[in-house]
Amino acid sequence: MRVFGLFRPLLTLALLVAPWTARAGDEKPIDRLLGETVSDFTLTNARDGKPFRLYDLEGHKAAVLVFTGIECPIGDLYLPRLVELQKKYADQGVAVVAINSNTTEGNEAVARHAEEFGLNFPVLQDKDGQVAGRLEVVRTCEAILVDGEARIRYRGAIDDQYGYGTRKDRPVRPYLVEAVEAVLANKEPETTATSVAGCPIDWVETKVRPLPRISAAPEVVVEAMREADPDIDASSLGEVTYSKDVASLLQNRCQSCHRPGQVGPFSLLTYDDAKRHADGIHEVVDARRMPPWHADP
Repeated sequence: MRVFGLFRPLLTLALLVAPWTARAGDEKPIDRLLGETVSDFTLTNARDGKPFRLYDLEGHKAAVLVFTGIECPIGDLYLPRLVELQKKYADQGVAVVAINSNTTEGNEAVARHAEEFGLNFPVLQDKDGQVAGRLEVVRTCEAILVDGEARIRYRGAIDDQYGYGTRKDRPVRPYLVEAVEAVLANKEPETTATSVAGCPIDWVETKVRPLPRISAAPEVVVEAMREADPDIDASSLGEVTYSKDVASLLQNRCQSCHRPGQVGPFSLLTYDDAKRHADGIHEVVDARRMPPWHADP
């Protein structure tokens, strides 16, 4: 883990309030569950409030289950591609189904987002994260292609056009389309699994662990601080709080972009905003993708 002095409190906040069960950083093999059958589930379609049952797609040749969120910039870039995929393959027996497993994104917000992007497929609310957990999905933009028997035939990226800080003029490998074409032709996809660039899914309710009013820093914080500065005196590290350590950092370094109407894909004006995106903050700061280190001031 790389910890940079200026942003230690921000990373510490992420360590304190991020989910302590499944995390996007706990990456699993990209080919996990391939060939296994997806068990039936019923979720609410945020667009019309009606229940949607997976096995009601009986008779379809394939279905694309794609995990989405309303504040993921990479995910938004891929939505028009999914709309086109639904248009092209619907008559061939392929259904596109979006699943939103973020516990902090309500039905109304998800429905507005779907309307904004003109989505022509269901957007399901997986509020307790059961489906994401069952399929071992930890970030948005992951597509899982199942055949007519609900067996997983492909999982991974939609294509290779967008990545973390990278963007091609056009995709070189349309992985999902290639897999759909193969399944429709009763063939095995050439590529059955790829890594995914997306945003961490908040599919486990984020909880702040209660801390005494005056206490030593948690061990995970001490370890992070020592990695950044081996000579630091751990006994001098007290409790890190949002109001004392983090709020001013967000104001000075983040909120000029992460506020309504600005270029940041989501707001970081409040504690709840920071808490909701804690896992993502941890990931992008640790990877040094954010703040934008080379941005022109």
